[in-house]
Amino acid sequence: MRLSFFSTIPVFIVLIVLSLFVVSVDAAAAPGPLSLLPRLELGNSTHPHAPQGSATDGGGEEHGHGHYTLPSVFWIAFSALVGTPLAVAGVRGWRLTTAAGLGLGLCFPVWVAFVNTMSSAGLSRSASRSDIILTLLVLGAFIVGWIIGFLPMGIRVGMVSTCVSGGFALGIMLAITKHNLLVPIFAINWVIIVALGLIGLITVIFHRRASMIVSTVTVGLFLDALAIDLAINGSRGMSRGLRFLMDRNSSHADEMIKRGYRPPVSTTIILCIAISFIPLVSILQHKLFPGPFERTLEAIEEWRTNPRTPRAHRTNGNRNSVAPSFISYPPPAKTRRFTRILPRAAPVEAMPYNYDPSLENTHGSESQGSVGVDSIVPPYSSTVAVEVSGPAGKEFYGSDEKKGMEHSEPMSEPKKAHLA
Repeated sequence: MRLSFFSTIPVFIVLIVLSLFVVSVDAAAAPGPLSLLPRLELGNSTHPHAPQGSATDGGGEEHGHGHYTLPSVFWIAFSALVGTPLAVAGVRGWRLTTAAGLGLGLCFPVWVAFVNTMSSAGLSRSASRSDIILTLLVLGAFIVGWIIGFLPMGIRVGMVSTCVSGGFALGIMLAITKHNLLVPIFAINWVIIVALGLIGLITVIFHRRASMIVSTVTVGLFLDALAIDLAINGSRGMSRGLRFLMDRNSSHADEMIKRGYRPPVSTTIILCIAISFIPLVSILQHKLFPGPFERTLEAIEEWRTNPRTPRAHRTNGNRNSVAPSFISYPPPAKTRRFTRILPRAAPVEAMPYNYDPSLENTHGSESQGSVGVDSIVPPYSSTVAVEVSGPAGKEFYGSDEKKGMEHSEPMSEPKKAHLA
C-alpha cells in the first residue's frame, strides 16, 4: 500500500466520521418522539385539519417476521444486486459504476418527493397497490439515470452523482444508528449529511480515484446493509429510519409522532458493521484494482507515465513496455521467428534470399530441386535460415549465386562442417 493513498482527503473523512460515530454512542434511554418532533413543527398543531394516513414508503406494510410482500422482495433483491458489485469492485466498473451512481442519484429524490407529497390515501386506494406503484416509479427513475450514466456524455455526471451519494449514504447511516436519529435536533442531522455530500463532491475534483473508491464502497455497503436489514426486520429497521429522516408529509405526522424511530438491536449492529467496513473494503479495492477509474486511452497513458504510479505499472514513456491486464492496447507486432540451421564460427554476412522459378519442384522432375525456406532472414544477419533439399543424390546449399551451389554427390558431414 502506498503512503499517498492514506494521505488522501477521503480517507481522513472516513476516519473523522467514524470518530463522530464513536462519540455518538450513548447507553442512556433514548428520548421519546415527542421531545423531538415538536421542534420539526409536525403534527396536528401545525396542520390541524390534515387527513392522516399510513406513512408508506413503497416497501410494503409491516406484517411481522417471516412475511415478505412483493415490494419488499423487490427492494431486497435490488439493494443486493446493485450494492454488492459497487462494494466489491466499484472502481473497476467504470461506465457501469457511473450508470449505477447516476441511477441511484436520480431515484432517491424521486422517492423522497413522492413520499412527501402523496395524500393520506396514497397513490391508490389499496395500500399494497400504492406500494407497487411507488416502487415502479422509483425503478423507472433508476433505469433512466442508469442509461444516461452509461452513455459517454453522462460519465462525468455519474461520477459526481456517485461521490455525492457516497457522502449522503454515510451521513444517513450515521443518523439512523440511534433512537430518534443521531442528534435530537433534526436540522443538525441534515447538516452532517449535506456536509458529507459536499465533501464527496469536492474530493472527486482533486483526487478522483480515491474519492470513487470510498464513495462506491460506502454506497455499496449501505445498500447491502439495507438488503440484510429488510430481510431480517422488514420495515421496522432501516426502512423506518429512512422514513423518519425523510418523511415530512403532514399526512404522516401522527404516525411519526406516536411511533417515532426505535431501531432494533440487529439494525444498529448491521449499521455499525457497514460503517466499520468502509476503510477495510476501500483498501481492498485499492489493492485489487490498480489503475485510473476512467478506462480511456488518455487516462491510462497519463496514469502509466505518472511518477506516483507504482513501479510495476509504470512505462517511462514506452507504452508497450508494461501492459497491465486492464489496458486495451493492441499487442506489439509479432517479430518473425528465425530458425538457426547452420551456425557459423565467425559472423559472416548472409545472403539475402532471392526467389528463382527454376528451383521450383515440378512434381517429380529430377532436373530441378526444391528449396524449403523456414523463414526469410534479413540482410546482414549472422544466421543462415535457408534449408536446401533436392532430388536424391543432390543437395543445394545457399550461396552468393542465384541458383545455389550444385554437388553431384550428397555432402558428407565433414564438408558440411567445413562450410559451416
